[in-house]
Amino acid sequence: MIRLLRGLAALFGSRGRGVPGSPDADSGGGRCPCMEGLEFREDGAFLNPFSYAGGDGTGTSTAVIVLGISEPMVFVRALHLWLHERLPGCQILDGKHEDGVRMVEKDNRHYAAVSVRMEDGSRAEFFFDDTIAWSMTPAGRGAQRGSVGSETYEELATKLAAGDLSIDFARLRESFAARDGYDPYGEDSNRSMSKVNKAAEAGDWNSVLQHAESFMRTCQASPFPHMAASVALRHLGDQSLQAFHSAAAEGLLAAMLSAGNGSSRKAAITVLFIFEEYEMLSIWGLDCVRQSLKKVGTRSYDIMDVRDVETGQERSVYFDVSRIVASADARLGSLRR
Repeated sequence: MIRLLRGLAALFGSRGRGVPGSPDADSGGGRCPCMEGLEFREDGAFLNPFSYAGGDGTGTSTAVIVLGISEPMVFVRALHLWLHERLPGCQILDGKHEDGVRMVEKDNRHYAAVSVRMEDGSRAEFFFDDTIAWSMTPAGRGAQRGSVGSETYEELATKLAAGDLSIDFARLRESFAARDGYDPYGEDSNRSMSKVNKAAEAGDWNSVLQHAESFMRTCQASPFPHMAASVALRHLGDQSLQAFHSAAAEGLLAAMLSAGNGSSRKAAITVLFIFEEYEMLSIWGLDCVRQSLKKVGTRSYDIMDVRDVETGQERSVYFDVSRIVASADARLGSLRR
């Protein structure tokens, strides 16, 4: 487990890269409002909390994909940060500017085409795949009814397995848990992850990949098998496939953490398997001291009292286990009948 966690920390431990914080003309010469609340280093660099896939954004075929984000305003912030990260000093020409942002529809996908003014005065346009975020707007919900928002787990999993990172990762997780065969306590899934960790501890990266792929054949909705596959493939030298699994893991993690970092019930992390709780704590370097289950209305929460293995600091982490508890209750009810 330790060897796998070291690999995970190297690939996923930092939720952003240090980037010079560039002023935006729209913000009066100060920092762009999209940078509010970000962590800054002493040299003025900011840590971008978002992850991206796709291409360089110069056209629809190479559009940037913001991983795991479906909320429209969060998507806008993410695309602003992508531009500031790669084009320090640029001015983003948003809705206040003529032809600053335009929406493009092509091959049943939607794109936000954003114009920027470079430091030398020239203009350029960058494309972001907006399909998922657009489907969450009133116009999108009406136009896409029966399409993006209602895709089944099988449809989304097939797309992901084919390398499509523009899928709705939150929908992938939700639709998996809504299936009749959803079993969070299933021996196959838990055994596969146990084998992944044992193989990683032994440094047997071929076996890590084999067991991670075994898990993903039945469930593409958890980030941790993708993480394990990514670490294994890095050791095995397959950079292309490693990059795919890394991006898939980032998208699924973003979906898991969409409500927050587990600091309260409101910010609880939604999990589909018990092992996801412990994997998340391990990646953060936290040991569980005690655990309690609390029901609030229709929701169920695991409250983990944890201790930081480095600092010894204690705090509580909240996980939303409503899907897991509902599945267990349903199975118990069927046995009683």
